[in-house]
Amino acid sequence: ALDPHSVFRNKEEHKKVNEAWRGVLYAGIGARVKPRNDDVIIVSPTEGFSAYRNDLRAGDIVTMIDGQDVRGETFDDVVTRLRGAPDTKVRVTILRQGVNKLTKELTRKEIKRKAVLHEGMVTENVGYIHLDHFLRGSSEALRQALLRLKKINTLRSLVLDLRSNTGGLVDESLDDVDGFCTPD
Repeated sequence: ALDPHSVFRNKEEHKKVNEAWRGVLYAGIGARVKPRNDDVIIVSPTEGFSAYRNDLRAGDIVTMIDGQDVRGETFDDVVTRLRGAPDTKVRVTILRQGVNKLTKELTRKEIKRKAVLHEGMVTENVGYIHLDHFLRGSSEALRQALLRLKKINTLRSLVLDLRSNTGGLVDESLDDVDGFCTPD
């Protein structure tokens, strides 16, 4: 039996997941979603995209897409319907705690997942890098961010923020760790 964090995927589903692991471009509303019970909920809208500009919020439950009820559809089917050709419109109806249904017209845009969401100095001596995922190229993006911070001569320690990290490929995560380890 599969553990609670595993799912079986057919060949087509496997192909889509592999594309996502490589950070392949697609067009969407610019929000992370996840399944919860039989619902699809917004985890976080991405700044600069339609979901963010139209005030979708963490915890919003997607109930309809283009006027069709999505309750009872699989998570992958709902995600597929949220995605589409770039610059196309999609009407998304959500339930928000304390508010009745809200319908928003969103515009799909090409999305390329960035590995490093934020980098900088939080104090004179402490650097900060927010790593979003462990997809193809994330270790190189982390290495480049770290090199930029090292150019600041006062860097003595680093906060590597993995909150909301969606996981990814084991080899990429190992490469990320290798950047912080020195051989004995």
